[in-house]
Amino acid sequence: MSRKKSEVKPIVALAGGLMAVALGYGIYQFVNSRGMISEVSFLGGDDAQEPPPTLVYEFDTPMPDGAEQRANRGGVPAVLEPVFVAADDSNLPEAAYVVGVAYGGEARAYSINLLDRHLVVNDTVGGRNIIVTCSPLRGATIVFSREVDGEDLDFLSTGVLYRNGSLMYDTKTESFWSQYTGEALAGPMKGKWLTMLPSASRVRFGDWLREHPGTDVLRTGRQTHVTRSDYFQYYERAASGEQPVREDDRLPGKDVVLGFYVNGTAMAYPMRVVRDESPLNVEIGGRRLVVCAEPSRDFICAFERPPGTQFAALDGHELVAEDGSKYNVITGRGQGGETLIAVTVIRTFWFAWADLYPDTGLYMPVETESGAPSGEAVEAAPG
Repeated sequence: MSRKKSEVKPIVALAGGLMAVALGYGIYQFVNSRGMISEVSFLGGDDAQEPPPTLVYEFDTPMPDGAEQRANRGGVPAVLEPVFVAADDSNLPEAAYVVGVAYGGEARAYSINLLDRHLVVNDTVGGRNIIVTCSPLRGATIVFSREVDGEDLDFLSTGVLYRNGSLMYDTKTESFWSQYTGEALAGPMKGKWLTMLPSASRVRFGDWLREHPGTDVLRTGRQTHVTRSDYFQYYERAASGEQPVREDDRLPGKDVVLGFYVNGTAMAYPMRVVRDESPLNVEIGGRRLVVCAEPSRDFICAFERPPGTQFAALDGHELVAEDGSKYNVITGRGQGGETLIAVTVIRTFWFAWADLYPDTGLYMPVETESGAPSGEAVEAAPG
């Protein structure tokens, strides 16, 4: 006996609903198994995905005071054995932002949107063992050497958030390390420091590739790029981080600054000011530097200035000295074959920099009577 059409429709609708629920649960399990749910839950509020994982603390290392567990051990999929493809075999758009490193004749590019998902990538480039780290809430990507006391370490993510930055741990001692400063904050290696390495911390892939055509691109799973960061909503809103910070109202918290820590001296340069005034000839902690930002491509650079050299202009991809000599802003190579020494600079949100370096100086331009900026005005930290 056949069913009436009016009876069939509810059955079809019910079956469709059950299939949708099953598909949704399958997607959740797939994503959660790769740590994406745990990682995005760092954001909290409207950006968090539900249901959150049950948190189980699985370390003997005590958490630093004020730290919070936001994901389980292994919940954030740090990359221990990276896989790379040639640039031509990647789907990475030229306009995408990457971290670029080049050591010993080898060059790598790491999509920043992918780094937001993995937070830590262990790698060896040109014989140098490095980690590429990402602190999304602080708006920073930083490269460190993995060598400590003559031994190379491997690093994974703890799932612990401390002062708005995720902590990583080394697999040998399970000490907890800051991905922002490189300091060991807890565990047997507490008080040790990783060495920061110069890198192109945020550069468009096309610009990097023009200077390093043999670049290999990080691939995770089948991806070399994702079109949107897991943190895109956080980047677009005004809120600063997810944990309390030391207030410093010299700038809005989410303003981007270029931070330097040289010989015990911390100094910050607002990105908007550097764009307007590039190149800046400055001295920090006794080192004479040139700092620049290429406005149309959002690229930053910092180099030591050769003795007696002042830079007068930024011409596309070239820094132009007062004597007319030119240097590439990505590689530091000069037309005469000489190469400028790259200096570590951290592109980050102001709230994060001021919270960790409360005594930081802040470069603010002084306007002349004509309204043009002149000289270097350093605003001290509030007393």
